[in-house]
Amino acid sequence: MIDKDREGVLRRFLETIAEISDKNFQERIWIKGIGPECSSFEEAICDFFDDGEPILKNYKEFGLTDKQYEEVIQLQNELQKYCDKTPEIVDNKEVLEDPEWAKIRKIAKEVLEAFNYKK
Repeated sequence: MIDKDREGVLRRFLETIAEISDKNFQERIWIKGIGPECSSFEEAICDFFDDGEPILKNYKEFGLTDKQYEEVIQLQNELQKYCDKTPEIVDNKEVLEDPEWAKIRKIAKEVLEAFNYKK
């Protein structure tokens, strides 16, 4: 059983992965700015890496299985490759239209399936 603090960190992390997986959310929030949420490509990426770091360093303490850990690592690797080739100032619309981003969304959906995550 993980404690409430770790549970909250993991929940926020999965919410970020859900954002990365959801094209409709990205169009509504990142492009059109229709809230109540407020986010962007950059924010989602920062949240993923910031929240993910302690989880991935101590994944057993967060209750992740080896399979879940491997799925998240695959997503992390793909996101890192994407960020390495993407300019620092990025147009959210260009990200949504990028076929590479569509592949990342698919991987993020697979991660959520590994966690049986539902919004």
